[in-house]
Order: sequence, then structure tokens, then C-alpha cells
Amino acid sequence: DALKPHPDPSLKSLMVVPLIAPAETFGAITFVSAESGRRYGQTDFALAQDLARRAALAVDNARLYQRAQSLNTELDQRVAQRTSELQAANKKLETEIAEHQRAAEQRRLLAVHLQTVLEEERVRIAREIHDEIGQLMTAVKMDLALLERKLTRNGSKESTDVLREEISATTKLVDD
Repeated sequence: DALKPHPDPSLKSLMVVPLIAPAETFGAITFVSAESGRRYGQTDFALAQDLARRAALAVDNARLYQRAQSLNTELDQRVAQRTSELQAANKKLETEIAEHQRAAEQRRLLAVHLQTVLEEERVRIAREIHDEIGQLMTAVKMDLALLERKLTRNGSKESTDVLREEISATTKLVDD
């Protein structure tokens, strides 16, 4: 059908070859012979088909290239946006990590301080126990030794009231 002459009497020969890309037919190439009187044959038609196929591929490649460039630009924009978002998230995480580290260091310092305060309190209590109770016990021991000597030395000569007072005083020391 592509080799049939056009009804216009000035046209001697006409070829219309479709531009077919792998995905679609998107146009046609028209070859017209008028003044020279030349008629297109099968060889011309085969050449025209090859030319149309190559032109269609070139146009399709140009479209694909343009689409790829558009997608690359869009992808670059998305990558830049996502990179910016990730950098902001990383910055926030770094800040939070730094805050957690500061809080952990503060907790550690507080624990050290509490341990120091507890140790100081233990030492103070130990000194107080040693100083006060130790002195009281020494006094009780001395009073008891004195009472024992008085009992042994004097037998029953000493008055019971005085001994009772000394025993009462020693009992008070034990109570204290």
C-alpha cells in the first residue's frame, strides 16, 4: 500500500513509512516524487523503512534521554532533600547523645558525691561511737574496778549507801 501512487496527477510516486519505536507508533515519514518523474521501488521502500526505523529509534532515545535527565534531576532533588533531613536528624541525635552523656556524667558525679558523703557520715558516726561510748565504757570499767577495790579493801566497813550511790552512778553511765 505504501508504494501506490497518490491520486494527484503531479505526483509520480509516494511512500509513507511509520515511525515505530519499541513502545508506540508516533509518526510517519513521507517521501514524494513529483517533478523528477521517479518512481519508488522495493529497494527504495526498504531504505525508507530502515531510515524510519533509525529515526524512530533516535527520537525514542532522545525522549528516553530527556526522561532520564528529568528523573535524574528529580532524584538529585530527592537525594538532596533526604540528605538534608538525615543531616538534621543526625544533628538532633548528636545533641541528644551529648545530653545523655552529660546527664550520665552528672549522675556519676552525684553517685561519687553521695558515696563520699556516706563515707564521711560513717566515719563521723564511728568516731562519735568510739569517742563517746569508749569514754563511757572506760569510766564504767574504772568505777567498777574502784568499787571492787573498796569492797575487797574495806570489807563491809564502808556504808552500803555510798556503795549504792556509786553503783547507781555506774548504772547511769551504762544507760548513757
